[in-house]
Amino acid sequence: MKKIIVAPGLKDASVGLVTWWRLSSDLVVYNDGFVEDCKEHDFPTPPLPSDETALKRALRTTVTRTRRTLLRTLPGHVYAIVDEEVQIQGDDVLDPEYDVRFKVWVEDEDAVFDRELDEEFTGRVVDLYEKLRFAYNENDLSKWFVRMIEEMQSIKLRDTGGIYFVPRQHADRWREFQALVQKHCESRILTVPAMQAEDAVAAVLDALNSDVESQLAKVWEELEEKDLGKRALKNRQGRVTKIAEKLRTYEALLGKKLTKLREQLVDADAAIVDTILLAEEEAM
Repeated sequence: MKKIIVAPGLKDASVGLVTWWRLSSDLVVYNDGFVEDCKEHDFPTPPLPSDETALKRALRTTVTRTRRTLLRTLPGHVYAIVDEEVQIQGDDVLDPEYDVRFKVWVEDEDAVFDRELDEEFTGRVVDLYEKLRFAYNENDLSKWFVRMIEEMQSIKLRDTGGIYFVPRQHADRWREFQALVQKHCESRILTVPAMQAEDAVAAVLDALNSDVESQLAKVWEELEEKDLGKRALKNRQGRVTKIAEKLRTYEALLGKKLTKLREQLVDADAAIVDTILLAEEEAM
């Protein structure tokens, strides 16, 4: 965890925001109001779960509530609900036996069961499946939040994520997203302004170094270990360009020239260009 100074009352004097979120287990329903608000503020809506994922979630909620009832995924996105029975013989615990109660899968957006079951039970599963096809759970929201925070040229203040620094240039945009989330979700995004103090600058620089070096290490690894085509190489070059843009943002923010990181970016870009030229020569 990087040390950084925060000051709730110093919005105008801050170098940016420290932000994190608290997820709620309440579902967020995909509806016209949510979609229109996202469009109005130019935020992408998170992708809806696949029908297979929605069915799996419905089964977990309605069926697998006991320790001995299991959900198994079979080839072709077929789900089997299985009862597990533990066999005890004297002092020995034998291998458990499994009994398939039913199988179910999605066909043309409908949940299809492999046998006749109680109508009330199948009705509950199908009703919940239909609801979950157009709803986001906390895992979906977490992925959406991460996607959006990465678009803010943020850096992680904790190696495992969860707490981020957003530079001042993107602070208003992030607050805009925060307000949209608060309007439609029980989940909450929290922010605190970060002061331009020596400790804050050091923490941001430390996190920025880790972020850039980690991304460049991945690029180098892919260049060395994968036989990349021209299109894939161009994609990597685009990633390096985005890192360079991020670096310029932080140089302007902190008033520091980050020469070492700049040199690493130049080396990576040069290596990609050389690889592209070599691939073009071999193709001739």
